Amino acid sequence: MCGRSSRRVHGRYTRTLVDLPWGGVPVRLRVRVRKFFCDEPSCERRIFAERLEGVAGVHDRGTERQRQALEWIALALGGEAGARLARELGLLVSPDTLLGRIRGAFGSNAERVVGVDDFGFGRGNAPGIILVDLERRRLVDLFERTIGTTTSTAARTNSASRAGSPDPAQCRTIRLTVIRRSS
Repeated sequence: MCGRSSRRVHGRYTRTLVDLPWGGVPVRLRVRVRKFFCDEPSCERRIFAERLEGVAGVHDRGTERQRQALEWIALALGGEAGARLARELGLLVSPDTLLGRIRGAFGSNAERVVGVDDFGFGRGNAPGIILVDLERRRLVDLFERTIGTTTSTAARTNSASRAGSPDPAQCRTIRLTVIRRSS
């Protein structure tokens, strides 16, 4: 946290990292990481562990090389085909993990599949539109719909989403980029 170096060792622990295969054989690295005491009184952390800069992230279970290789495979082939190729290369990974790598490569503004439906707020009350994230099975947003507004107009004008389909009114499942979630 404070960036100062320390010589007082608190202890050690073993960290296991998955690396790229060698000759088709999976490789696991067992790294002994030291933990140190921080002697700076103003530092928030009293104990910290040494970082593996350029090798692995703080909580990663694999190396940067492995992460990058899986990301390339995922972006090129997708989930199922990418998992089959990775298995042939000696990388043990599931299709869902590769799809997660694709989502991670595009950050939090990646498009999601959202279901759109009309409903009533109550018997005899104003009609509304509901947006549901079909991948996470969670509510994205609700908005009141006035007479004459279509689903596509509401989806385009709402600040919570931006329509990515050519004509959202013609289909019930559209692609939206979620910008914020209203409470």
